[in-house]
Amino acid sequence: MLDRAAADTAKNEATRPVHFRGAGFVPASSRYGGWIALALVIAIWQAAGSAGLVNALFLPTPSAIVRAIYQLAVSGALWQHVSASLLRIGVGWLLGTAAGIAVGFAIGLSRLARSVGITFISALFPIPKIALLPLLILWLGIGEEPKIATIALGVFFSTAISVYSGVDAVPRNLIRMAQSFNVPFATIVRKVIWPGALPRDPCRLPHHRLRRAAAGRQRRNDRRAIRRRRLRAAGRQPDADRSAARRRRDPVGLWAGGREGDRLAGDAAVALALDTITGAVGWAKRSVPTIPS
Repeated sequence: MLDRAAADTAKNEATRPVHFRGAGFVPASSRYGGWIALALVIAIWQAAGSAGLVNALFLPTPSAIVRAIYQLAVSGALWQHVSASLLRIGVGWLLGTAAGIAVGFAIGLSRLARSVGITFISALFPIPKIALLPLLILWLGIGEEPKIATIALGVFFSTAISVYSGVDAVPRNLIRMAQSFNVPFATIVRKVIWPGALPRDPCRLPHHRLRRAAAGRQRRNDRRAIRRRRLRAAGRQPDADRSAARRRRDPVGLWAGGREGDRLAGDAAVALALDTITGAVGWAKRSVPTIPS
């Protein structure tokens, strides 16, 4: 028995530890790997150009490019060309964005606009916009107009698709709740659909808005709780009648917040609660067997 125990102990001591292998495959990027690879590419490019392996007419060396940029900046020609390019980009972006937002909202809100707009967008969006430049030159002439039109077309299709996709992604419970309170259509578009259609990943505007609304409500609740404690310590309760009247006017507590962000959050909570209760009641009715009399 003792010999067997000693043999097991020696075997365990001689066993090689095995690392944990079930962590999955999660590749992590290096902090300086990209910069090192870029420096190597530039160094090889410079060496190939300096050694004459690559014709400078087709691929100038990085040092020649830097010298040319410096000379253009000193002479002032660089800033003239950059300002002209920025002007074209800015005007084209404004025109394409304005048209894309208008068309995107029309497609998201109107059945007729959706049936017509999606047809043309689906047909024209796959066409490279630079391929339309000769046609735009024939229509608009040689100048700034065809360049601005090309930029505007490139911005328009992406903006229109993003806007009507955002409108479709707005929770319908919020819209139904606003309609049940007889809110005008323009107000629904401005205060429900427009905030809900904003991009969530790049700027997270709706998330920040809801966080600020929730933080504001929490601060108000804290102040009310402190005030109630002080009044109770003083033997007074002047808020009892006011709270009872508020509950009679608004038994659900939807408008207690007093701000638009709180109302939207309350609308969503009430709509989800009503849908959940309705679904549970329907499921219970279907599940309970009918007892014949």
